[in-house]
Amino acid sequence: MMDKPDYLAESLKNKSNLKVLNNAVALRSISHAYLFSGSNTDLLADLALKFAATVNCKDDGCGSCRICLNTLKGIYENILIIEAEGAEITIDKIRQLQRFMATSAHPGGRKICIIKEAELMNQTSANSLLKVLEEPPGIDSMFILLVESSSLVLPTISSRCIVFEWDFKDSGSPFAGAADTAKKYLFDLIDAGIKEILMPGSNYASAAGLSLRITDFFKQQLSLQDDNSSRQIEKLKGAGATSSELKKFEDALKSAARRREKKYYNLGMQFVFDIITAWLSDIVAVIARAGPEALNYPANFGFIKKNAVSIKVEKLIDITEVVEKNRSYLKFSIYEEIAIDNIFLKLRKALEQN
Repeated sequence: MMDKPDYLAESLKNKSNLKVLNNAVALRSISHAYLFSGSNTDLLADLALKFAATVNCKDDGCGSCRICLNTLKGIYENILIIEAEGAEITIDKIRQLQRFMATSAHPGGRKICIIKEAELMNQTSANSLLKVLEEPPGIDSMFILLVESSSLVLPTISSRCIVFEWDFKDSGSPFAGAADTAKKYLFDLIDAGIKEILMPGSNYASAAGLSLRITDFFKQQLSLQDDNSSRQIEKLKGAGATSSELKKFEDALKSAARRREKKYYNLGMQFVFDIITAWLSDIVAVIARAGPEALNYPANFGFIKKNAVSIKVEKLIDITEVVEKNRSYLKFSIYEEIAIDNIFLKLRKALEQN
């Protein structure tokens, strides 16, 4: 089953991942914790179930025995799937995980817990899981965490897992793939905004305006997805659904929307921070007399040399540290606009202090 799932893209990364996992099964050298990251949650879950079946199957993933078939359905005795209810994975879910892992494994197998959308753990549940990963319940326990981006989970958690990043043919994520329209639009927005901040005669309003435009962009994208939910509800009404069926469906859509909004903001803000960090790195490089070929964004070489080389490197390093702190805190904060406001205002202030 782990030879080559048809939804995986043709990439050296995927080939390497599959080789490592298959060798681990063949050599019976299974880690207690894995982290699978990729841009499609459903495909990550399918991949995790295939790996879980391969681990427990006596024929290394035959695909036809009871263990394989039931694992793929998520109903095998040694499998537990944890996922969010509402917007978060709460401490109650981690307690459920602990109770499951505390019982003996079905003879000859491993107890495997798959945590879908692990980035949705709140701080309490994340800290609780960390303790479990630090002191695994037993040699037969195994965890597979699924995330859209490994940067969205606590570094202390990811450092205790073997991390595999996967490329899918059809990602389904608004921030996956360099050619994605939304991603390109957001990059162009930030690139132009930072240039506006660094231009002679700009003021603090340009910094505040950029952060507002970024958060407005996220809200617009989410609004488009909400429109799709409304169409689904109308379609169900047209099919003759009862009021109770509609209510249940609407509640499910609202829960999914809250999860999607939190994840979307987190992924989007990570991308924003990546662009800002690359810009700061490029300014430092130009100040150090590097050429365009050394920059993340070579096309900005002339602009930086003309408008930003007077900024003190110490200030740029300080702003970079602020970016990384906000990146770490983002998972537990709802004030995205304040975070980027702070970064852009510091950049504007650094230009004035020279």
